Amino acid sequence: VYLIANYIEDFDQAPVRLLLALDHSTFVGILTNAILGLLLVATAARRAIWRWADQLVFWGMNLGLVGFVIGLIADVPAIKRISTPVMGLAILLGLLTAATRLRQVEPSTTAPA
Repeated sequence: VYLIANYIEDFDQAPVRLLLALDHSTFVGILTNAILGLLLVATAARRAIWRWADQLVFWGMNLGLVGFVIGLIADVPAIKRISTPVMGLAILLGLLTAATRLRQVEPSTTAPA
């Protein structure tokens, strides 16, 4: 809405870095949070495994995303260089946590033969 309201006369005048920030925040922010949320729900029965990782993944991913978007808008490469690894490591930790939780074998209730 901001872009349309301000650049309705000539959309080609819209700053490219603002369009990139909008694109990244929408794609990475929404899609990655949705996938990580789905994995959290899918592994809810085994949250006791690496319980500490849930908050670390959430805050690392979202603070990294905010830093990256600010770096895109302000056109400051140093901010992007700092926030990108934070976001990436948080996403990898989320995937590793989900894989570990899904891989844990439930103890069998039947006695072996």
